[in-house]
Amino acid sequence: MISALAEEGVAKVEGLFTPGQMNDLRAAAFEVMRDVGKEERAYAAGGRMQWRDGGMSNESLSFGGFSYPALMFWPRLVNMAFEEVTTDAYLSNLIHDELGDDVRQLNNQLYFRLPGDEDAFDWHTDMAFRTGVRPGIETGYIQTMLCIDPMTEDNGCIWFVSGSHRLKSGFREGKPGRHSPGPLPDGMEARPMTAKSGDLLLWSAATVHGSFPNISDRPRMSYMNGFAKADFCDAWPWYLKGGELQPCDNSEIPYT
Repeated sequence: MISALAEEGVAKVEGLFTPGQMNDLRAAAFEVMRDVGKEERAYAAGGRMQWRDGGMSNESLSFGGFSYPALMFWPRLVNMAFEEVTTDAYLSNLIHDELGDDVRQLNNQLYFRLPGDEDAFDWHTDMAFRTGVRPGIETGYIQTMLCIDPMTEDNGCIWFVSGSHRLKSGFREGKPGRHSPGPLPDGMEARPMTAKSGDLLLWSAATVHGSFPNISDRPRMSYMNGFAKADFCDAWPWYLKGGELQPCDNSEIPYT
């Protein structure tokens, strides 16, 4: 058990991946975007893009003829660089230690935070995004985020409310707004989490967090993988079964 994850609801593993691996992921991200463009790909096919509109048309947010990318869904299905990270021995062993022999993968996303894209997330817990799950998932789900680029306060780092995963009541129903976080309830205080390229963050599905826009002149790209004990979900691809890594079967993704 990573002690910080249990005590604070968030933990960091420093320097897990090399600069070369991060360069490979950056290249892979743009290769997939080049290949899929504005194609309307099925969610379960991998490589589906979400474009940031910020309440405005894509055209008004265009730069050099391209709109701001916000998210890519299931990139591990369409590029081996992402697959290699998701099935990395350290990561899979860590997930095994935390969640046990039988684990499903519920989340696989690439986040883009570009200077000027105005993207942000209000305070929330990741329970807002978990579907097809059963009670108990609050303690049976771990979100991981690999920092491809350094994460700093000015380029939109995540702010966490330490210990909030132990709150008895939920925090705001529904999905968060894509805007800067507002005031927290009395007694809650958030702290910024900064990280270097190659660092891995982990947090609980019940940990309150949010992020502000990237106001720097540097991008912040990150790679997300979320895992749950199979006892708490009925769908989604297997990640570990009987303690062994499984190939990702996209037919088990409950979205088309």
